[in-house]
Amino acid sequence: MKIIVNDGDEIKLRDALGNFIKSPAVQEFSKNVKSLFNHGIEHGFWSTFQQLVESLDPLGEKNALRVSNSAKKLFPISTILGFFYTNRFWD
Repeated sequence: MKIIVNDGDEIKLRDALGNFIKSPAVQEFSKNVKSLFNHGIEHGFWSTFQQLVESLDPLGEKNALRVSNSAKKLFPISTILGFFYTNRFWD
């Protein structure tokens, strides 16, 4: 069985499923489910429910922090300030 993607390429279902299972999103989901299961055994339903809501990150705070830290690694503030300083100096 093959899957046809948007640009017309055909991909074997076996390969597509393998790539899906290896994707970072599925790996993180699997890790969260295992963690929640262990937390549920140890602390009970309500605490586990609270952990579930936190792991879903409804406000997007974890992703914003991850993106923010990635941006700091790519463009250190000293580089950015130096760029603006030199542009203002030569104007």
